[in-house]
Amino acid sequence: MTKHRDGVFETNSSSVHSICLAYTTEHTKIPSDSQLSFKLDYFGWELNTLTTPEEKASYFWTAVVYLFSDEVRETIKNRVRGVLQLDNISCEFQEPVYNERLREPNERAPLSHDYGIDHIFDTDLLYWIYHMLSSPHDFKNFLFSPDSFILTGNDNDGEWIGEDDPLPVDYPCSIFTKGN
Repeated sequence: MTKHRDGVFETNSSSVHSICLAYTTEHTKIPSDSQLSFKLDYFGWELNTLTTPEEKASYFWTAVVYLFSDEVRETIKNRVRGVLQLDNISCEFQEPVYNERLREPNERAPLSHDYGIDHIFDTDLLYWIYHMLSSPHDFKNFLFSPDSFILTGNDNDGEWIGEDDPLPVDYPCSIFTKGN
């Protein structure tokens, strides 16, 4: 059986990630005078819920590293630093490791396979990153609200949240779905 999801990039894989951005700020606690690490990690098709600021920052940064050039990535780092410095939050960013052995002539070497996001080249994921960068309020609410989360998983068992699915939350939010 083939499943079709409107507005979601399709392959024959089954990994699906859903990002819940809560609109409420009732539970958002922005820790001033602190540090947030944007690390690189691997986010595949295993069922997992990312809720901590560190986990959500890692997902965001891993997507940025894979989707943008070194020059654009520096601009994004500066934007993130500027937004978080308003609350006296300092940032550190894990730099990617390139596999120089696999470099093609006149091209950037591929990134290490120690981190990544399944089927990362997805327009919905790009839209989410642009949204986070264009709205400092939403970006901070995404990172620091326990009501904002990322659900990784696959559509083999129906555990993921999609555009047309009922939300497992009772508060206003947006759902960004990165399909397979």
